[in-house]
Amino acid sequence: MSGGRSVSRRTLLAGGVTAVALPTIIGCTPDGSMTPQITRKEVQAVQDRYAHRLFAATRTRDRELLRTIEGGPLLDRDLATIDLADRLRAPKTAEEYTLPNSTGYPVRSTTGNDQQQLITVADYSSTQRDWRDLALYRRNGPAGEWLRVYGAGLHSAAVPNFDHDRPLSPLAPDVAGYPAIPNAIPSLVANALADPGSAQGRMFDDSDIRHRYAMTLAATREHAASVGTVTRSYRPGPLVIAIAVEVGYLALGCFDYDETLTARHGRHITFARRSPQHTAYPGTYHTTTATYGAMFAAVVPKRGRVRMISGEQRQTDLTAD
Repeated sequence: MSGGRSVSRRTLLAGGVTAVALPTIIGCTPDGSMTPQITRKEVQAVQDRYAHRLFAATRTRDRELLRTIEGGPLLDRDLATIDLADRLRAPKTAEEYTLPNSTGYPVRSTTGNDQQQLITVADYSSTQRDWRDLALYRRNGPAGEWLRVYGAGLHSAAVPNFDHDRPLSPLAPDVAGYPAIPNAIPSLVANALADPGSAQGRMFDDSDIRHRYAMTLAATREHAASVGTVTRSYRPGPLVIAIAVEVGYLALGCFDYDETLTARHGRHITFARRSPQHTAYPGTYHTTTATYGAMFAAVVPKRGRVRMISGEQRQTDLTAD
């Protein structure tokens, strides 16, 4: 049995909500707060810069170039992915894609500082037409460079119906009046994926996202059955932002999970001889653990069940004992 795993590329998981409207320009709010003013052409330029630099940085594992286009939890995850690829001496390859038909939704500032935020929705040049890219960018003032701090794919039907006549409104992390406060959503997502039948699991709709996480785990367990058992453990990460939408709010956040293969008595784990993992782990092992960093999007209604509409992960670590 080979325990080989490759450094994962984009994994898109989706469910469903509504369609988007298309703004051209949105300026400052009436109170003069730092809300970005940006045209659709400028939004596309931000997305083009990101896509081209991401390809170059990933292909060459250029960490400094990556820092010119990413920040926050997205940068942390992608740096860990690059570090793992270097440690495994994986081939320097990357998938090149662009983000056409981009739409930008400025986020109203509520902090009083000069930080500006922008939600974007775009197509993928490399995937089927019914998938969309959802991202959050931040910059320090109008002269700063936009850094993407969150990004994940979702089905076109799952994109919330953002208001295109005025800036989007962020919610406080502890705002009440919903089934759960925004700050609790990463923990609820992690617990629901870990135990769908738990009280936290029952707070969520039975969406395609949850099915796919369960299905991939079931497939991995079946593949590894002749060697041993596979378990997953989920850990909540930070909430990135909560945005008011028509049905409630949209939560963007992070979680991590470990997928551990444990060999039964008399068996052992080896990595395929030609795999990058074999270079770093050429022996036989009792346990292997692959760690993944994931970003998710969830819609929290004013009443009813939470719906997880996106979940996208990259492998960030690997250990063997």
